[in-house]
Amino acid sequence: MKQILTIGILCFLAPRLSAQTTNEKQVKNEVKYNQHEYEIGIDVKSIFSLQGIGSGLIFKKRIGEKKYINVYEKRALRLSLGGAFEVPTNAKVEGNSPGNDVRDLKSARGSILAGVGLEWQKQRERIQFFYGGDCFAAYSTFGTGLYSSVVYISDQNITANVYYDQTRSLTTGVNGFGGIRFFFSPRFSVSAESGMLIGYRFGKTRFHYTYVDSNFSPQKITREEKAGSIVWQTQYLRSLYFSYYF
Repeated sequence: MKQILTIGILCFLAPRLSAQTTNEKQVKNEVKYNQHEYEIGIDVKSIFSLQGIGSGLIFKKRIGEKKYINVYEKRALRLSLGGAFEVPTNAKVEGNSPGNDVRDLKSARGSILAGVGLEWQKQRERIQFFYGGDCFAAYSTFGTGLYSSVVYISDQNITANVYYDQTRSLTTGVNGFGGIRFFFSPRFSVSAESGMLIGYRFGKTRFHYTYVDSNFSPQKITREEKAGSIVWQTQYLRSLYFSYYF
């Protein structure tokens, strides 16, 4: 009787044990795409505008692992850095028009941007949805020889050439973002990110006028203008990152 009872219990438990073993094997064999702690990516959006490889880099580190044990929900600290620099190689006159001689002389321009923020990630197999916010600061400078030969200065009652020597600006603010990421493998992914920023920009422009006075002597007036403005911008495609995980 006891043998029959034991056999009956084993027959009852066998399908359950078999199913549990199968599920455990499936879990072990399941690919975990969001398993690495670090991520480094490069913004390749500019490739599609025929401007070459992107200049923006991003680095992420998962944080709060004790609180966020679930592999499908993560949180990451993100650091971003980007910039651009341009130096023309000639000073060719591009065009002239009667009464308004416009020349684009040698000029240099550059910009640098840095940001830090938090990102929340929700994994669905190869697809990951993410959102968050970051603080940023951007500095840009533009030195130029662009001038127009017909400029009337009312307070001086003169007509002069104006030269914009340098324009500089500093922008700071916050940016909210969200996007979607696709994993080719646990090591590589591509992601599209949108955002909306609000900030404050302070700009300074230095320029000078040159003219000939009534005694046919060359004269120069140097001026500097400062301006501040609130910046609000919607970025439908803020960046397109290709990332590597390690």
